[in-house]
Amino acid sequence: MARLVIRDFEMDDFLGINKLMDEVHKLHIDNRPDIYKKTAVVMSKEDFTNSLSNDKTISIVAEIDSIIVGLCIISIRDRIDNKALVSRKVAFVDNLCVLKDYRKQGIGKRLFNEGKKRALEFSVDSLELMVWEFNKKAINFYKSENMNTRSRIMELKL
Repeated sequence: MARLVIRDFEMDDFLGINKLMDEVHKLHIDNRPDIYKKTAVVMSKEDFTNSLSNDKTISIVAEIDSIIVGLCIISIRDRIDNKALVSRKVAFVDNLCVLKDYRKQGIGKRLFNEGKKRALEFSVDSLELMVWEFNKKAINFYKSENMNTRSRIMELKL
């Protein structure tokens, strides 16, 4: 059996990461074409490079036999300067995905747990994310990781 490796993004990962981002973006286009549009590159080379060099971004991949099969990007956000809100430091999961052919093998769980472990090193108050209501598989995954719904964004199509 092939060995799963969880590691930091590297410069040579750009194409493999974009393959993952394309797969996720297609899911979003299929379900919300009113919001998402087709694009040749979901993550630009500049955004990719910034994720490599930003010390407040956790950028990790899951790799099997030199194939990038999953990724997790978490940004550390300080929330301050609002008199009505408690000052908090939050880890926000910007992206967590696994290639379709590699799902249901524990890869997402490994990425999530490694991301959570690294986020704790920043002394964050919570780990948060946004997930679309149509993405029932992701919602069920996050619930299985003890995440709870804190708020909702509602819409009325006009």
